[in-house]
Amino acid sequence: MEIDKLKKILQDVLDGNTRPGDEAWERVWDDDELHAVRFALLELGEIRPEELVTRRDEIWRRIERARVSRERRAHWRRMRRVAAVLLPLAVAGVWWWLGERRVDPVEVVREVLAVTNNRAVLVLDDGERVELSSVAGDTVWQRDGATVTLDASRVVSYQSDHRQQAPRFNTMIVPRTGEYELLLDDGSRVILNSESELRFPVSFTREERRVFLKGEGYFEVARNEGRPFIVTAGGVDLRVLGTAFNVNTHDPEGRVLATLVSGSLGVSTTGDDARVLLRPGQQAIASGEGIVARDVDVALYTSWVHGRFAFEGATLGEITGQLERWYDVRFRFADEGLDGLLFTGMFKREYTIERAISIIARTTRVKFDKDGDTITVSR
Repeated sequence: MEIDKLKKILQDVLDGNTRPGDEAWERVWDDDELHAVRFALLELGEIRPEELVTRRDEIWRRIERARVSRERRAHWRRMRRVAAVLLPLAVAGVWWWLGERRVDPVEVVREVLAVTNNRAVLVLDDGERVELSSVAGDTVWQRDGATVTLDASRVVSYQSDHRQQAPRFNTMIVPRTGEYELLLDDGSRVILNSESELRFPVSFTREERRVFLKGEGYFEVARNEGRPFIVTAGGVDLRVLGTAFNVNTHDPEGRVLATLVSGSLGVSTTGDDARVLLRPGQQAIASGEGIVARDVDVALYTSWVHGRFAFEGATLGEITGQLERWYDVRFRFADEGLDGLLFTGMFKREYTIERAISIIARTTRVKFDKDGDTITVSR
């Protein structure tokens, strides 16, 4: 492939326009192109001349870290622009309002500005708990034969020397109102939604790459033909080589929902060799009755990764469950049957809970009464 064309593809990867599983992405990772990839990255300023002999897996990690870092920086630039516009307006509005009501202007500004919570606890193999929200960016630990980095964009990444004799596991715990991103030792990217946990080895074995999920996570898996990537969640195994997909065990009915964005995905009950194979745009629903596949609008199930809530014919019971985890509130239905009412719509996760429920109220003809962290839903 011509170096200029390769640079264009890599630039698209770094800018987030090309994702794992895309045709252009697969062409970049053809082994025949590795030498050219190194020189293209050198010209793009992502590696130094002395790093032209870097291994293939390390090249992958460099690209992924650069891409994630750019995404995070772009997000915070957008947030700062929003704050720069809203903060003066909010404060100006507060001053004339204070003449009528005694209100703390800081509280009003909190209601106007976006909700952004990079909160998580990293539990190390020896039981030590690291509160990531209290750790400065660009922090590096040397633990369990691995280098663990928390960069300025609040992404935790692992890089191992691969000399461990026995697997050592860490666990990332994301509480309510939180969300966090993790870059695993093989370069795979995981974003964990609120009230979720991921248990993962510091370094993957030669045979397989297996992690354990509770809650909801979005995975972009680094392709490796020799070592399948397996997510174990709610008694279900999801087996991939390199792909992007979402897994959710928060379903009110106790099911596991796996939604495939790109690539391929095999879904089976843990310990069972029989698999349901998904193609992009499909979702596997695993329950006590087995596993079934259906076609879905993938955007509805991955919208949270892009900072939105999106619903199409979702029940209020399903919706309020998501809002409880994100806003750390509790919903109570005053009238029987209200939790089965349907709602279709979309709003940003940065909205306050007051704004979110006002949007739902306008189209469902229900009333929300908030008292502290309890919200009562009535006709």
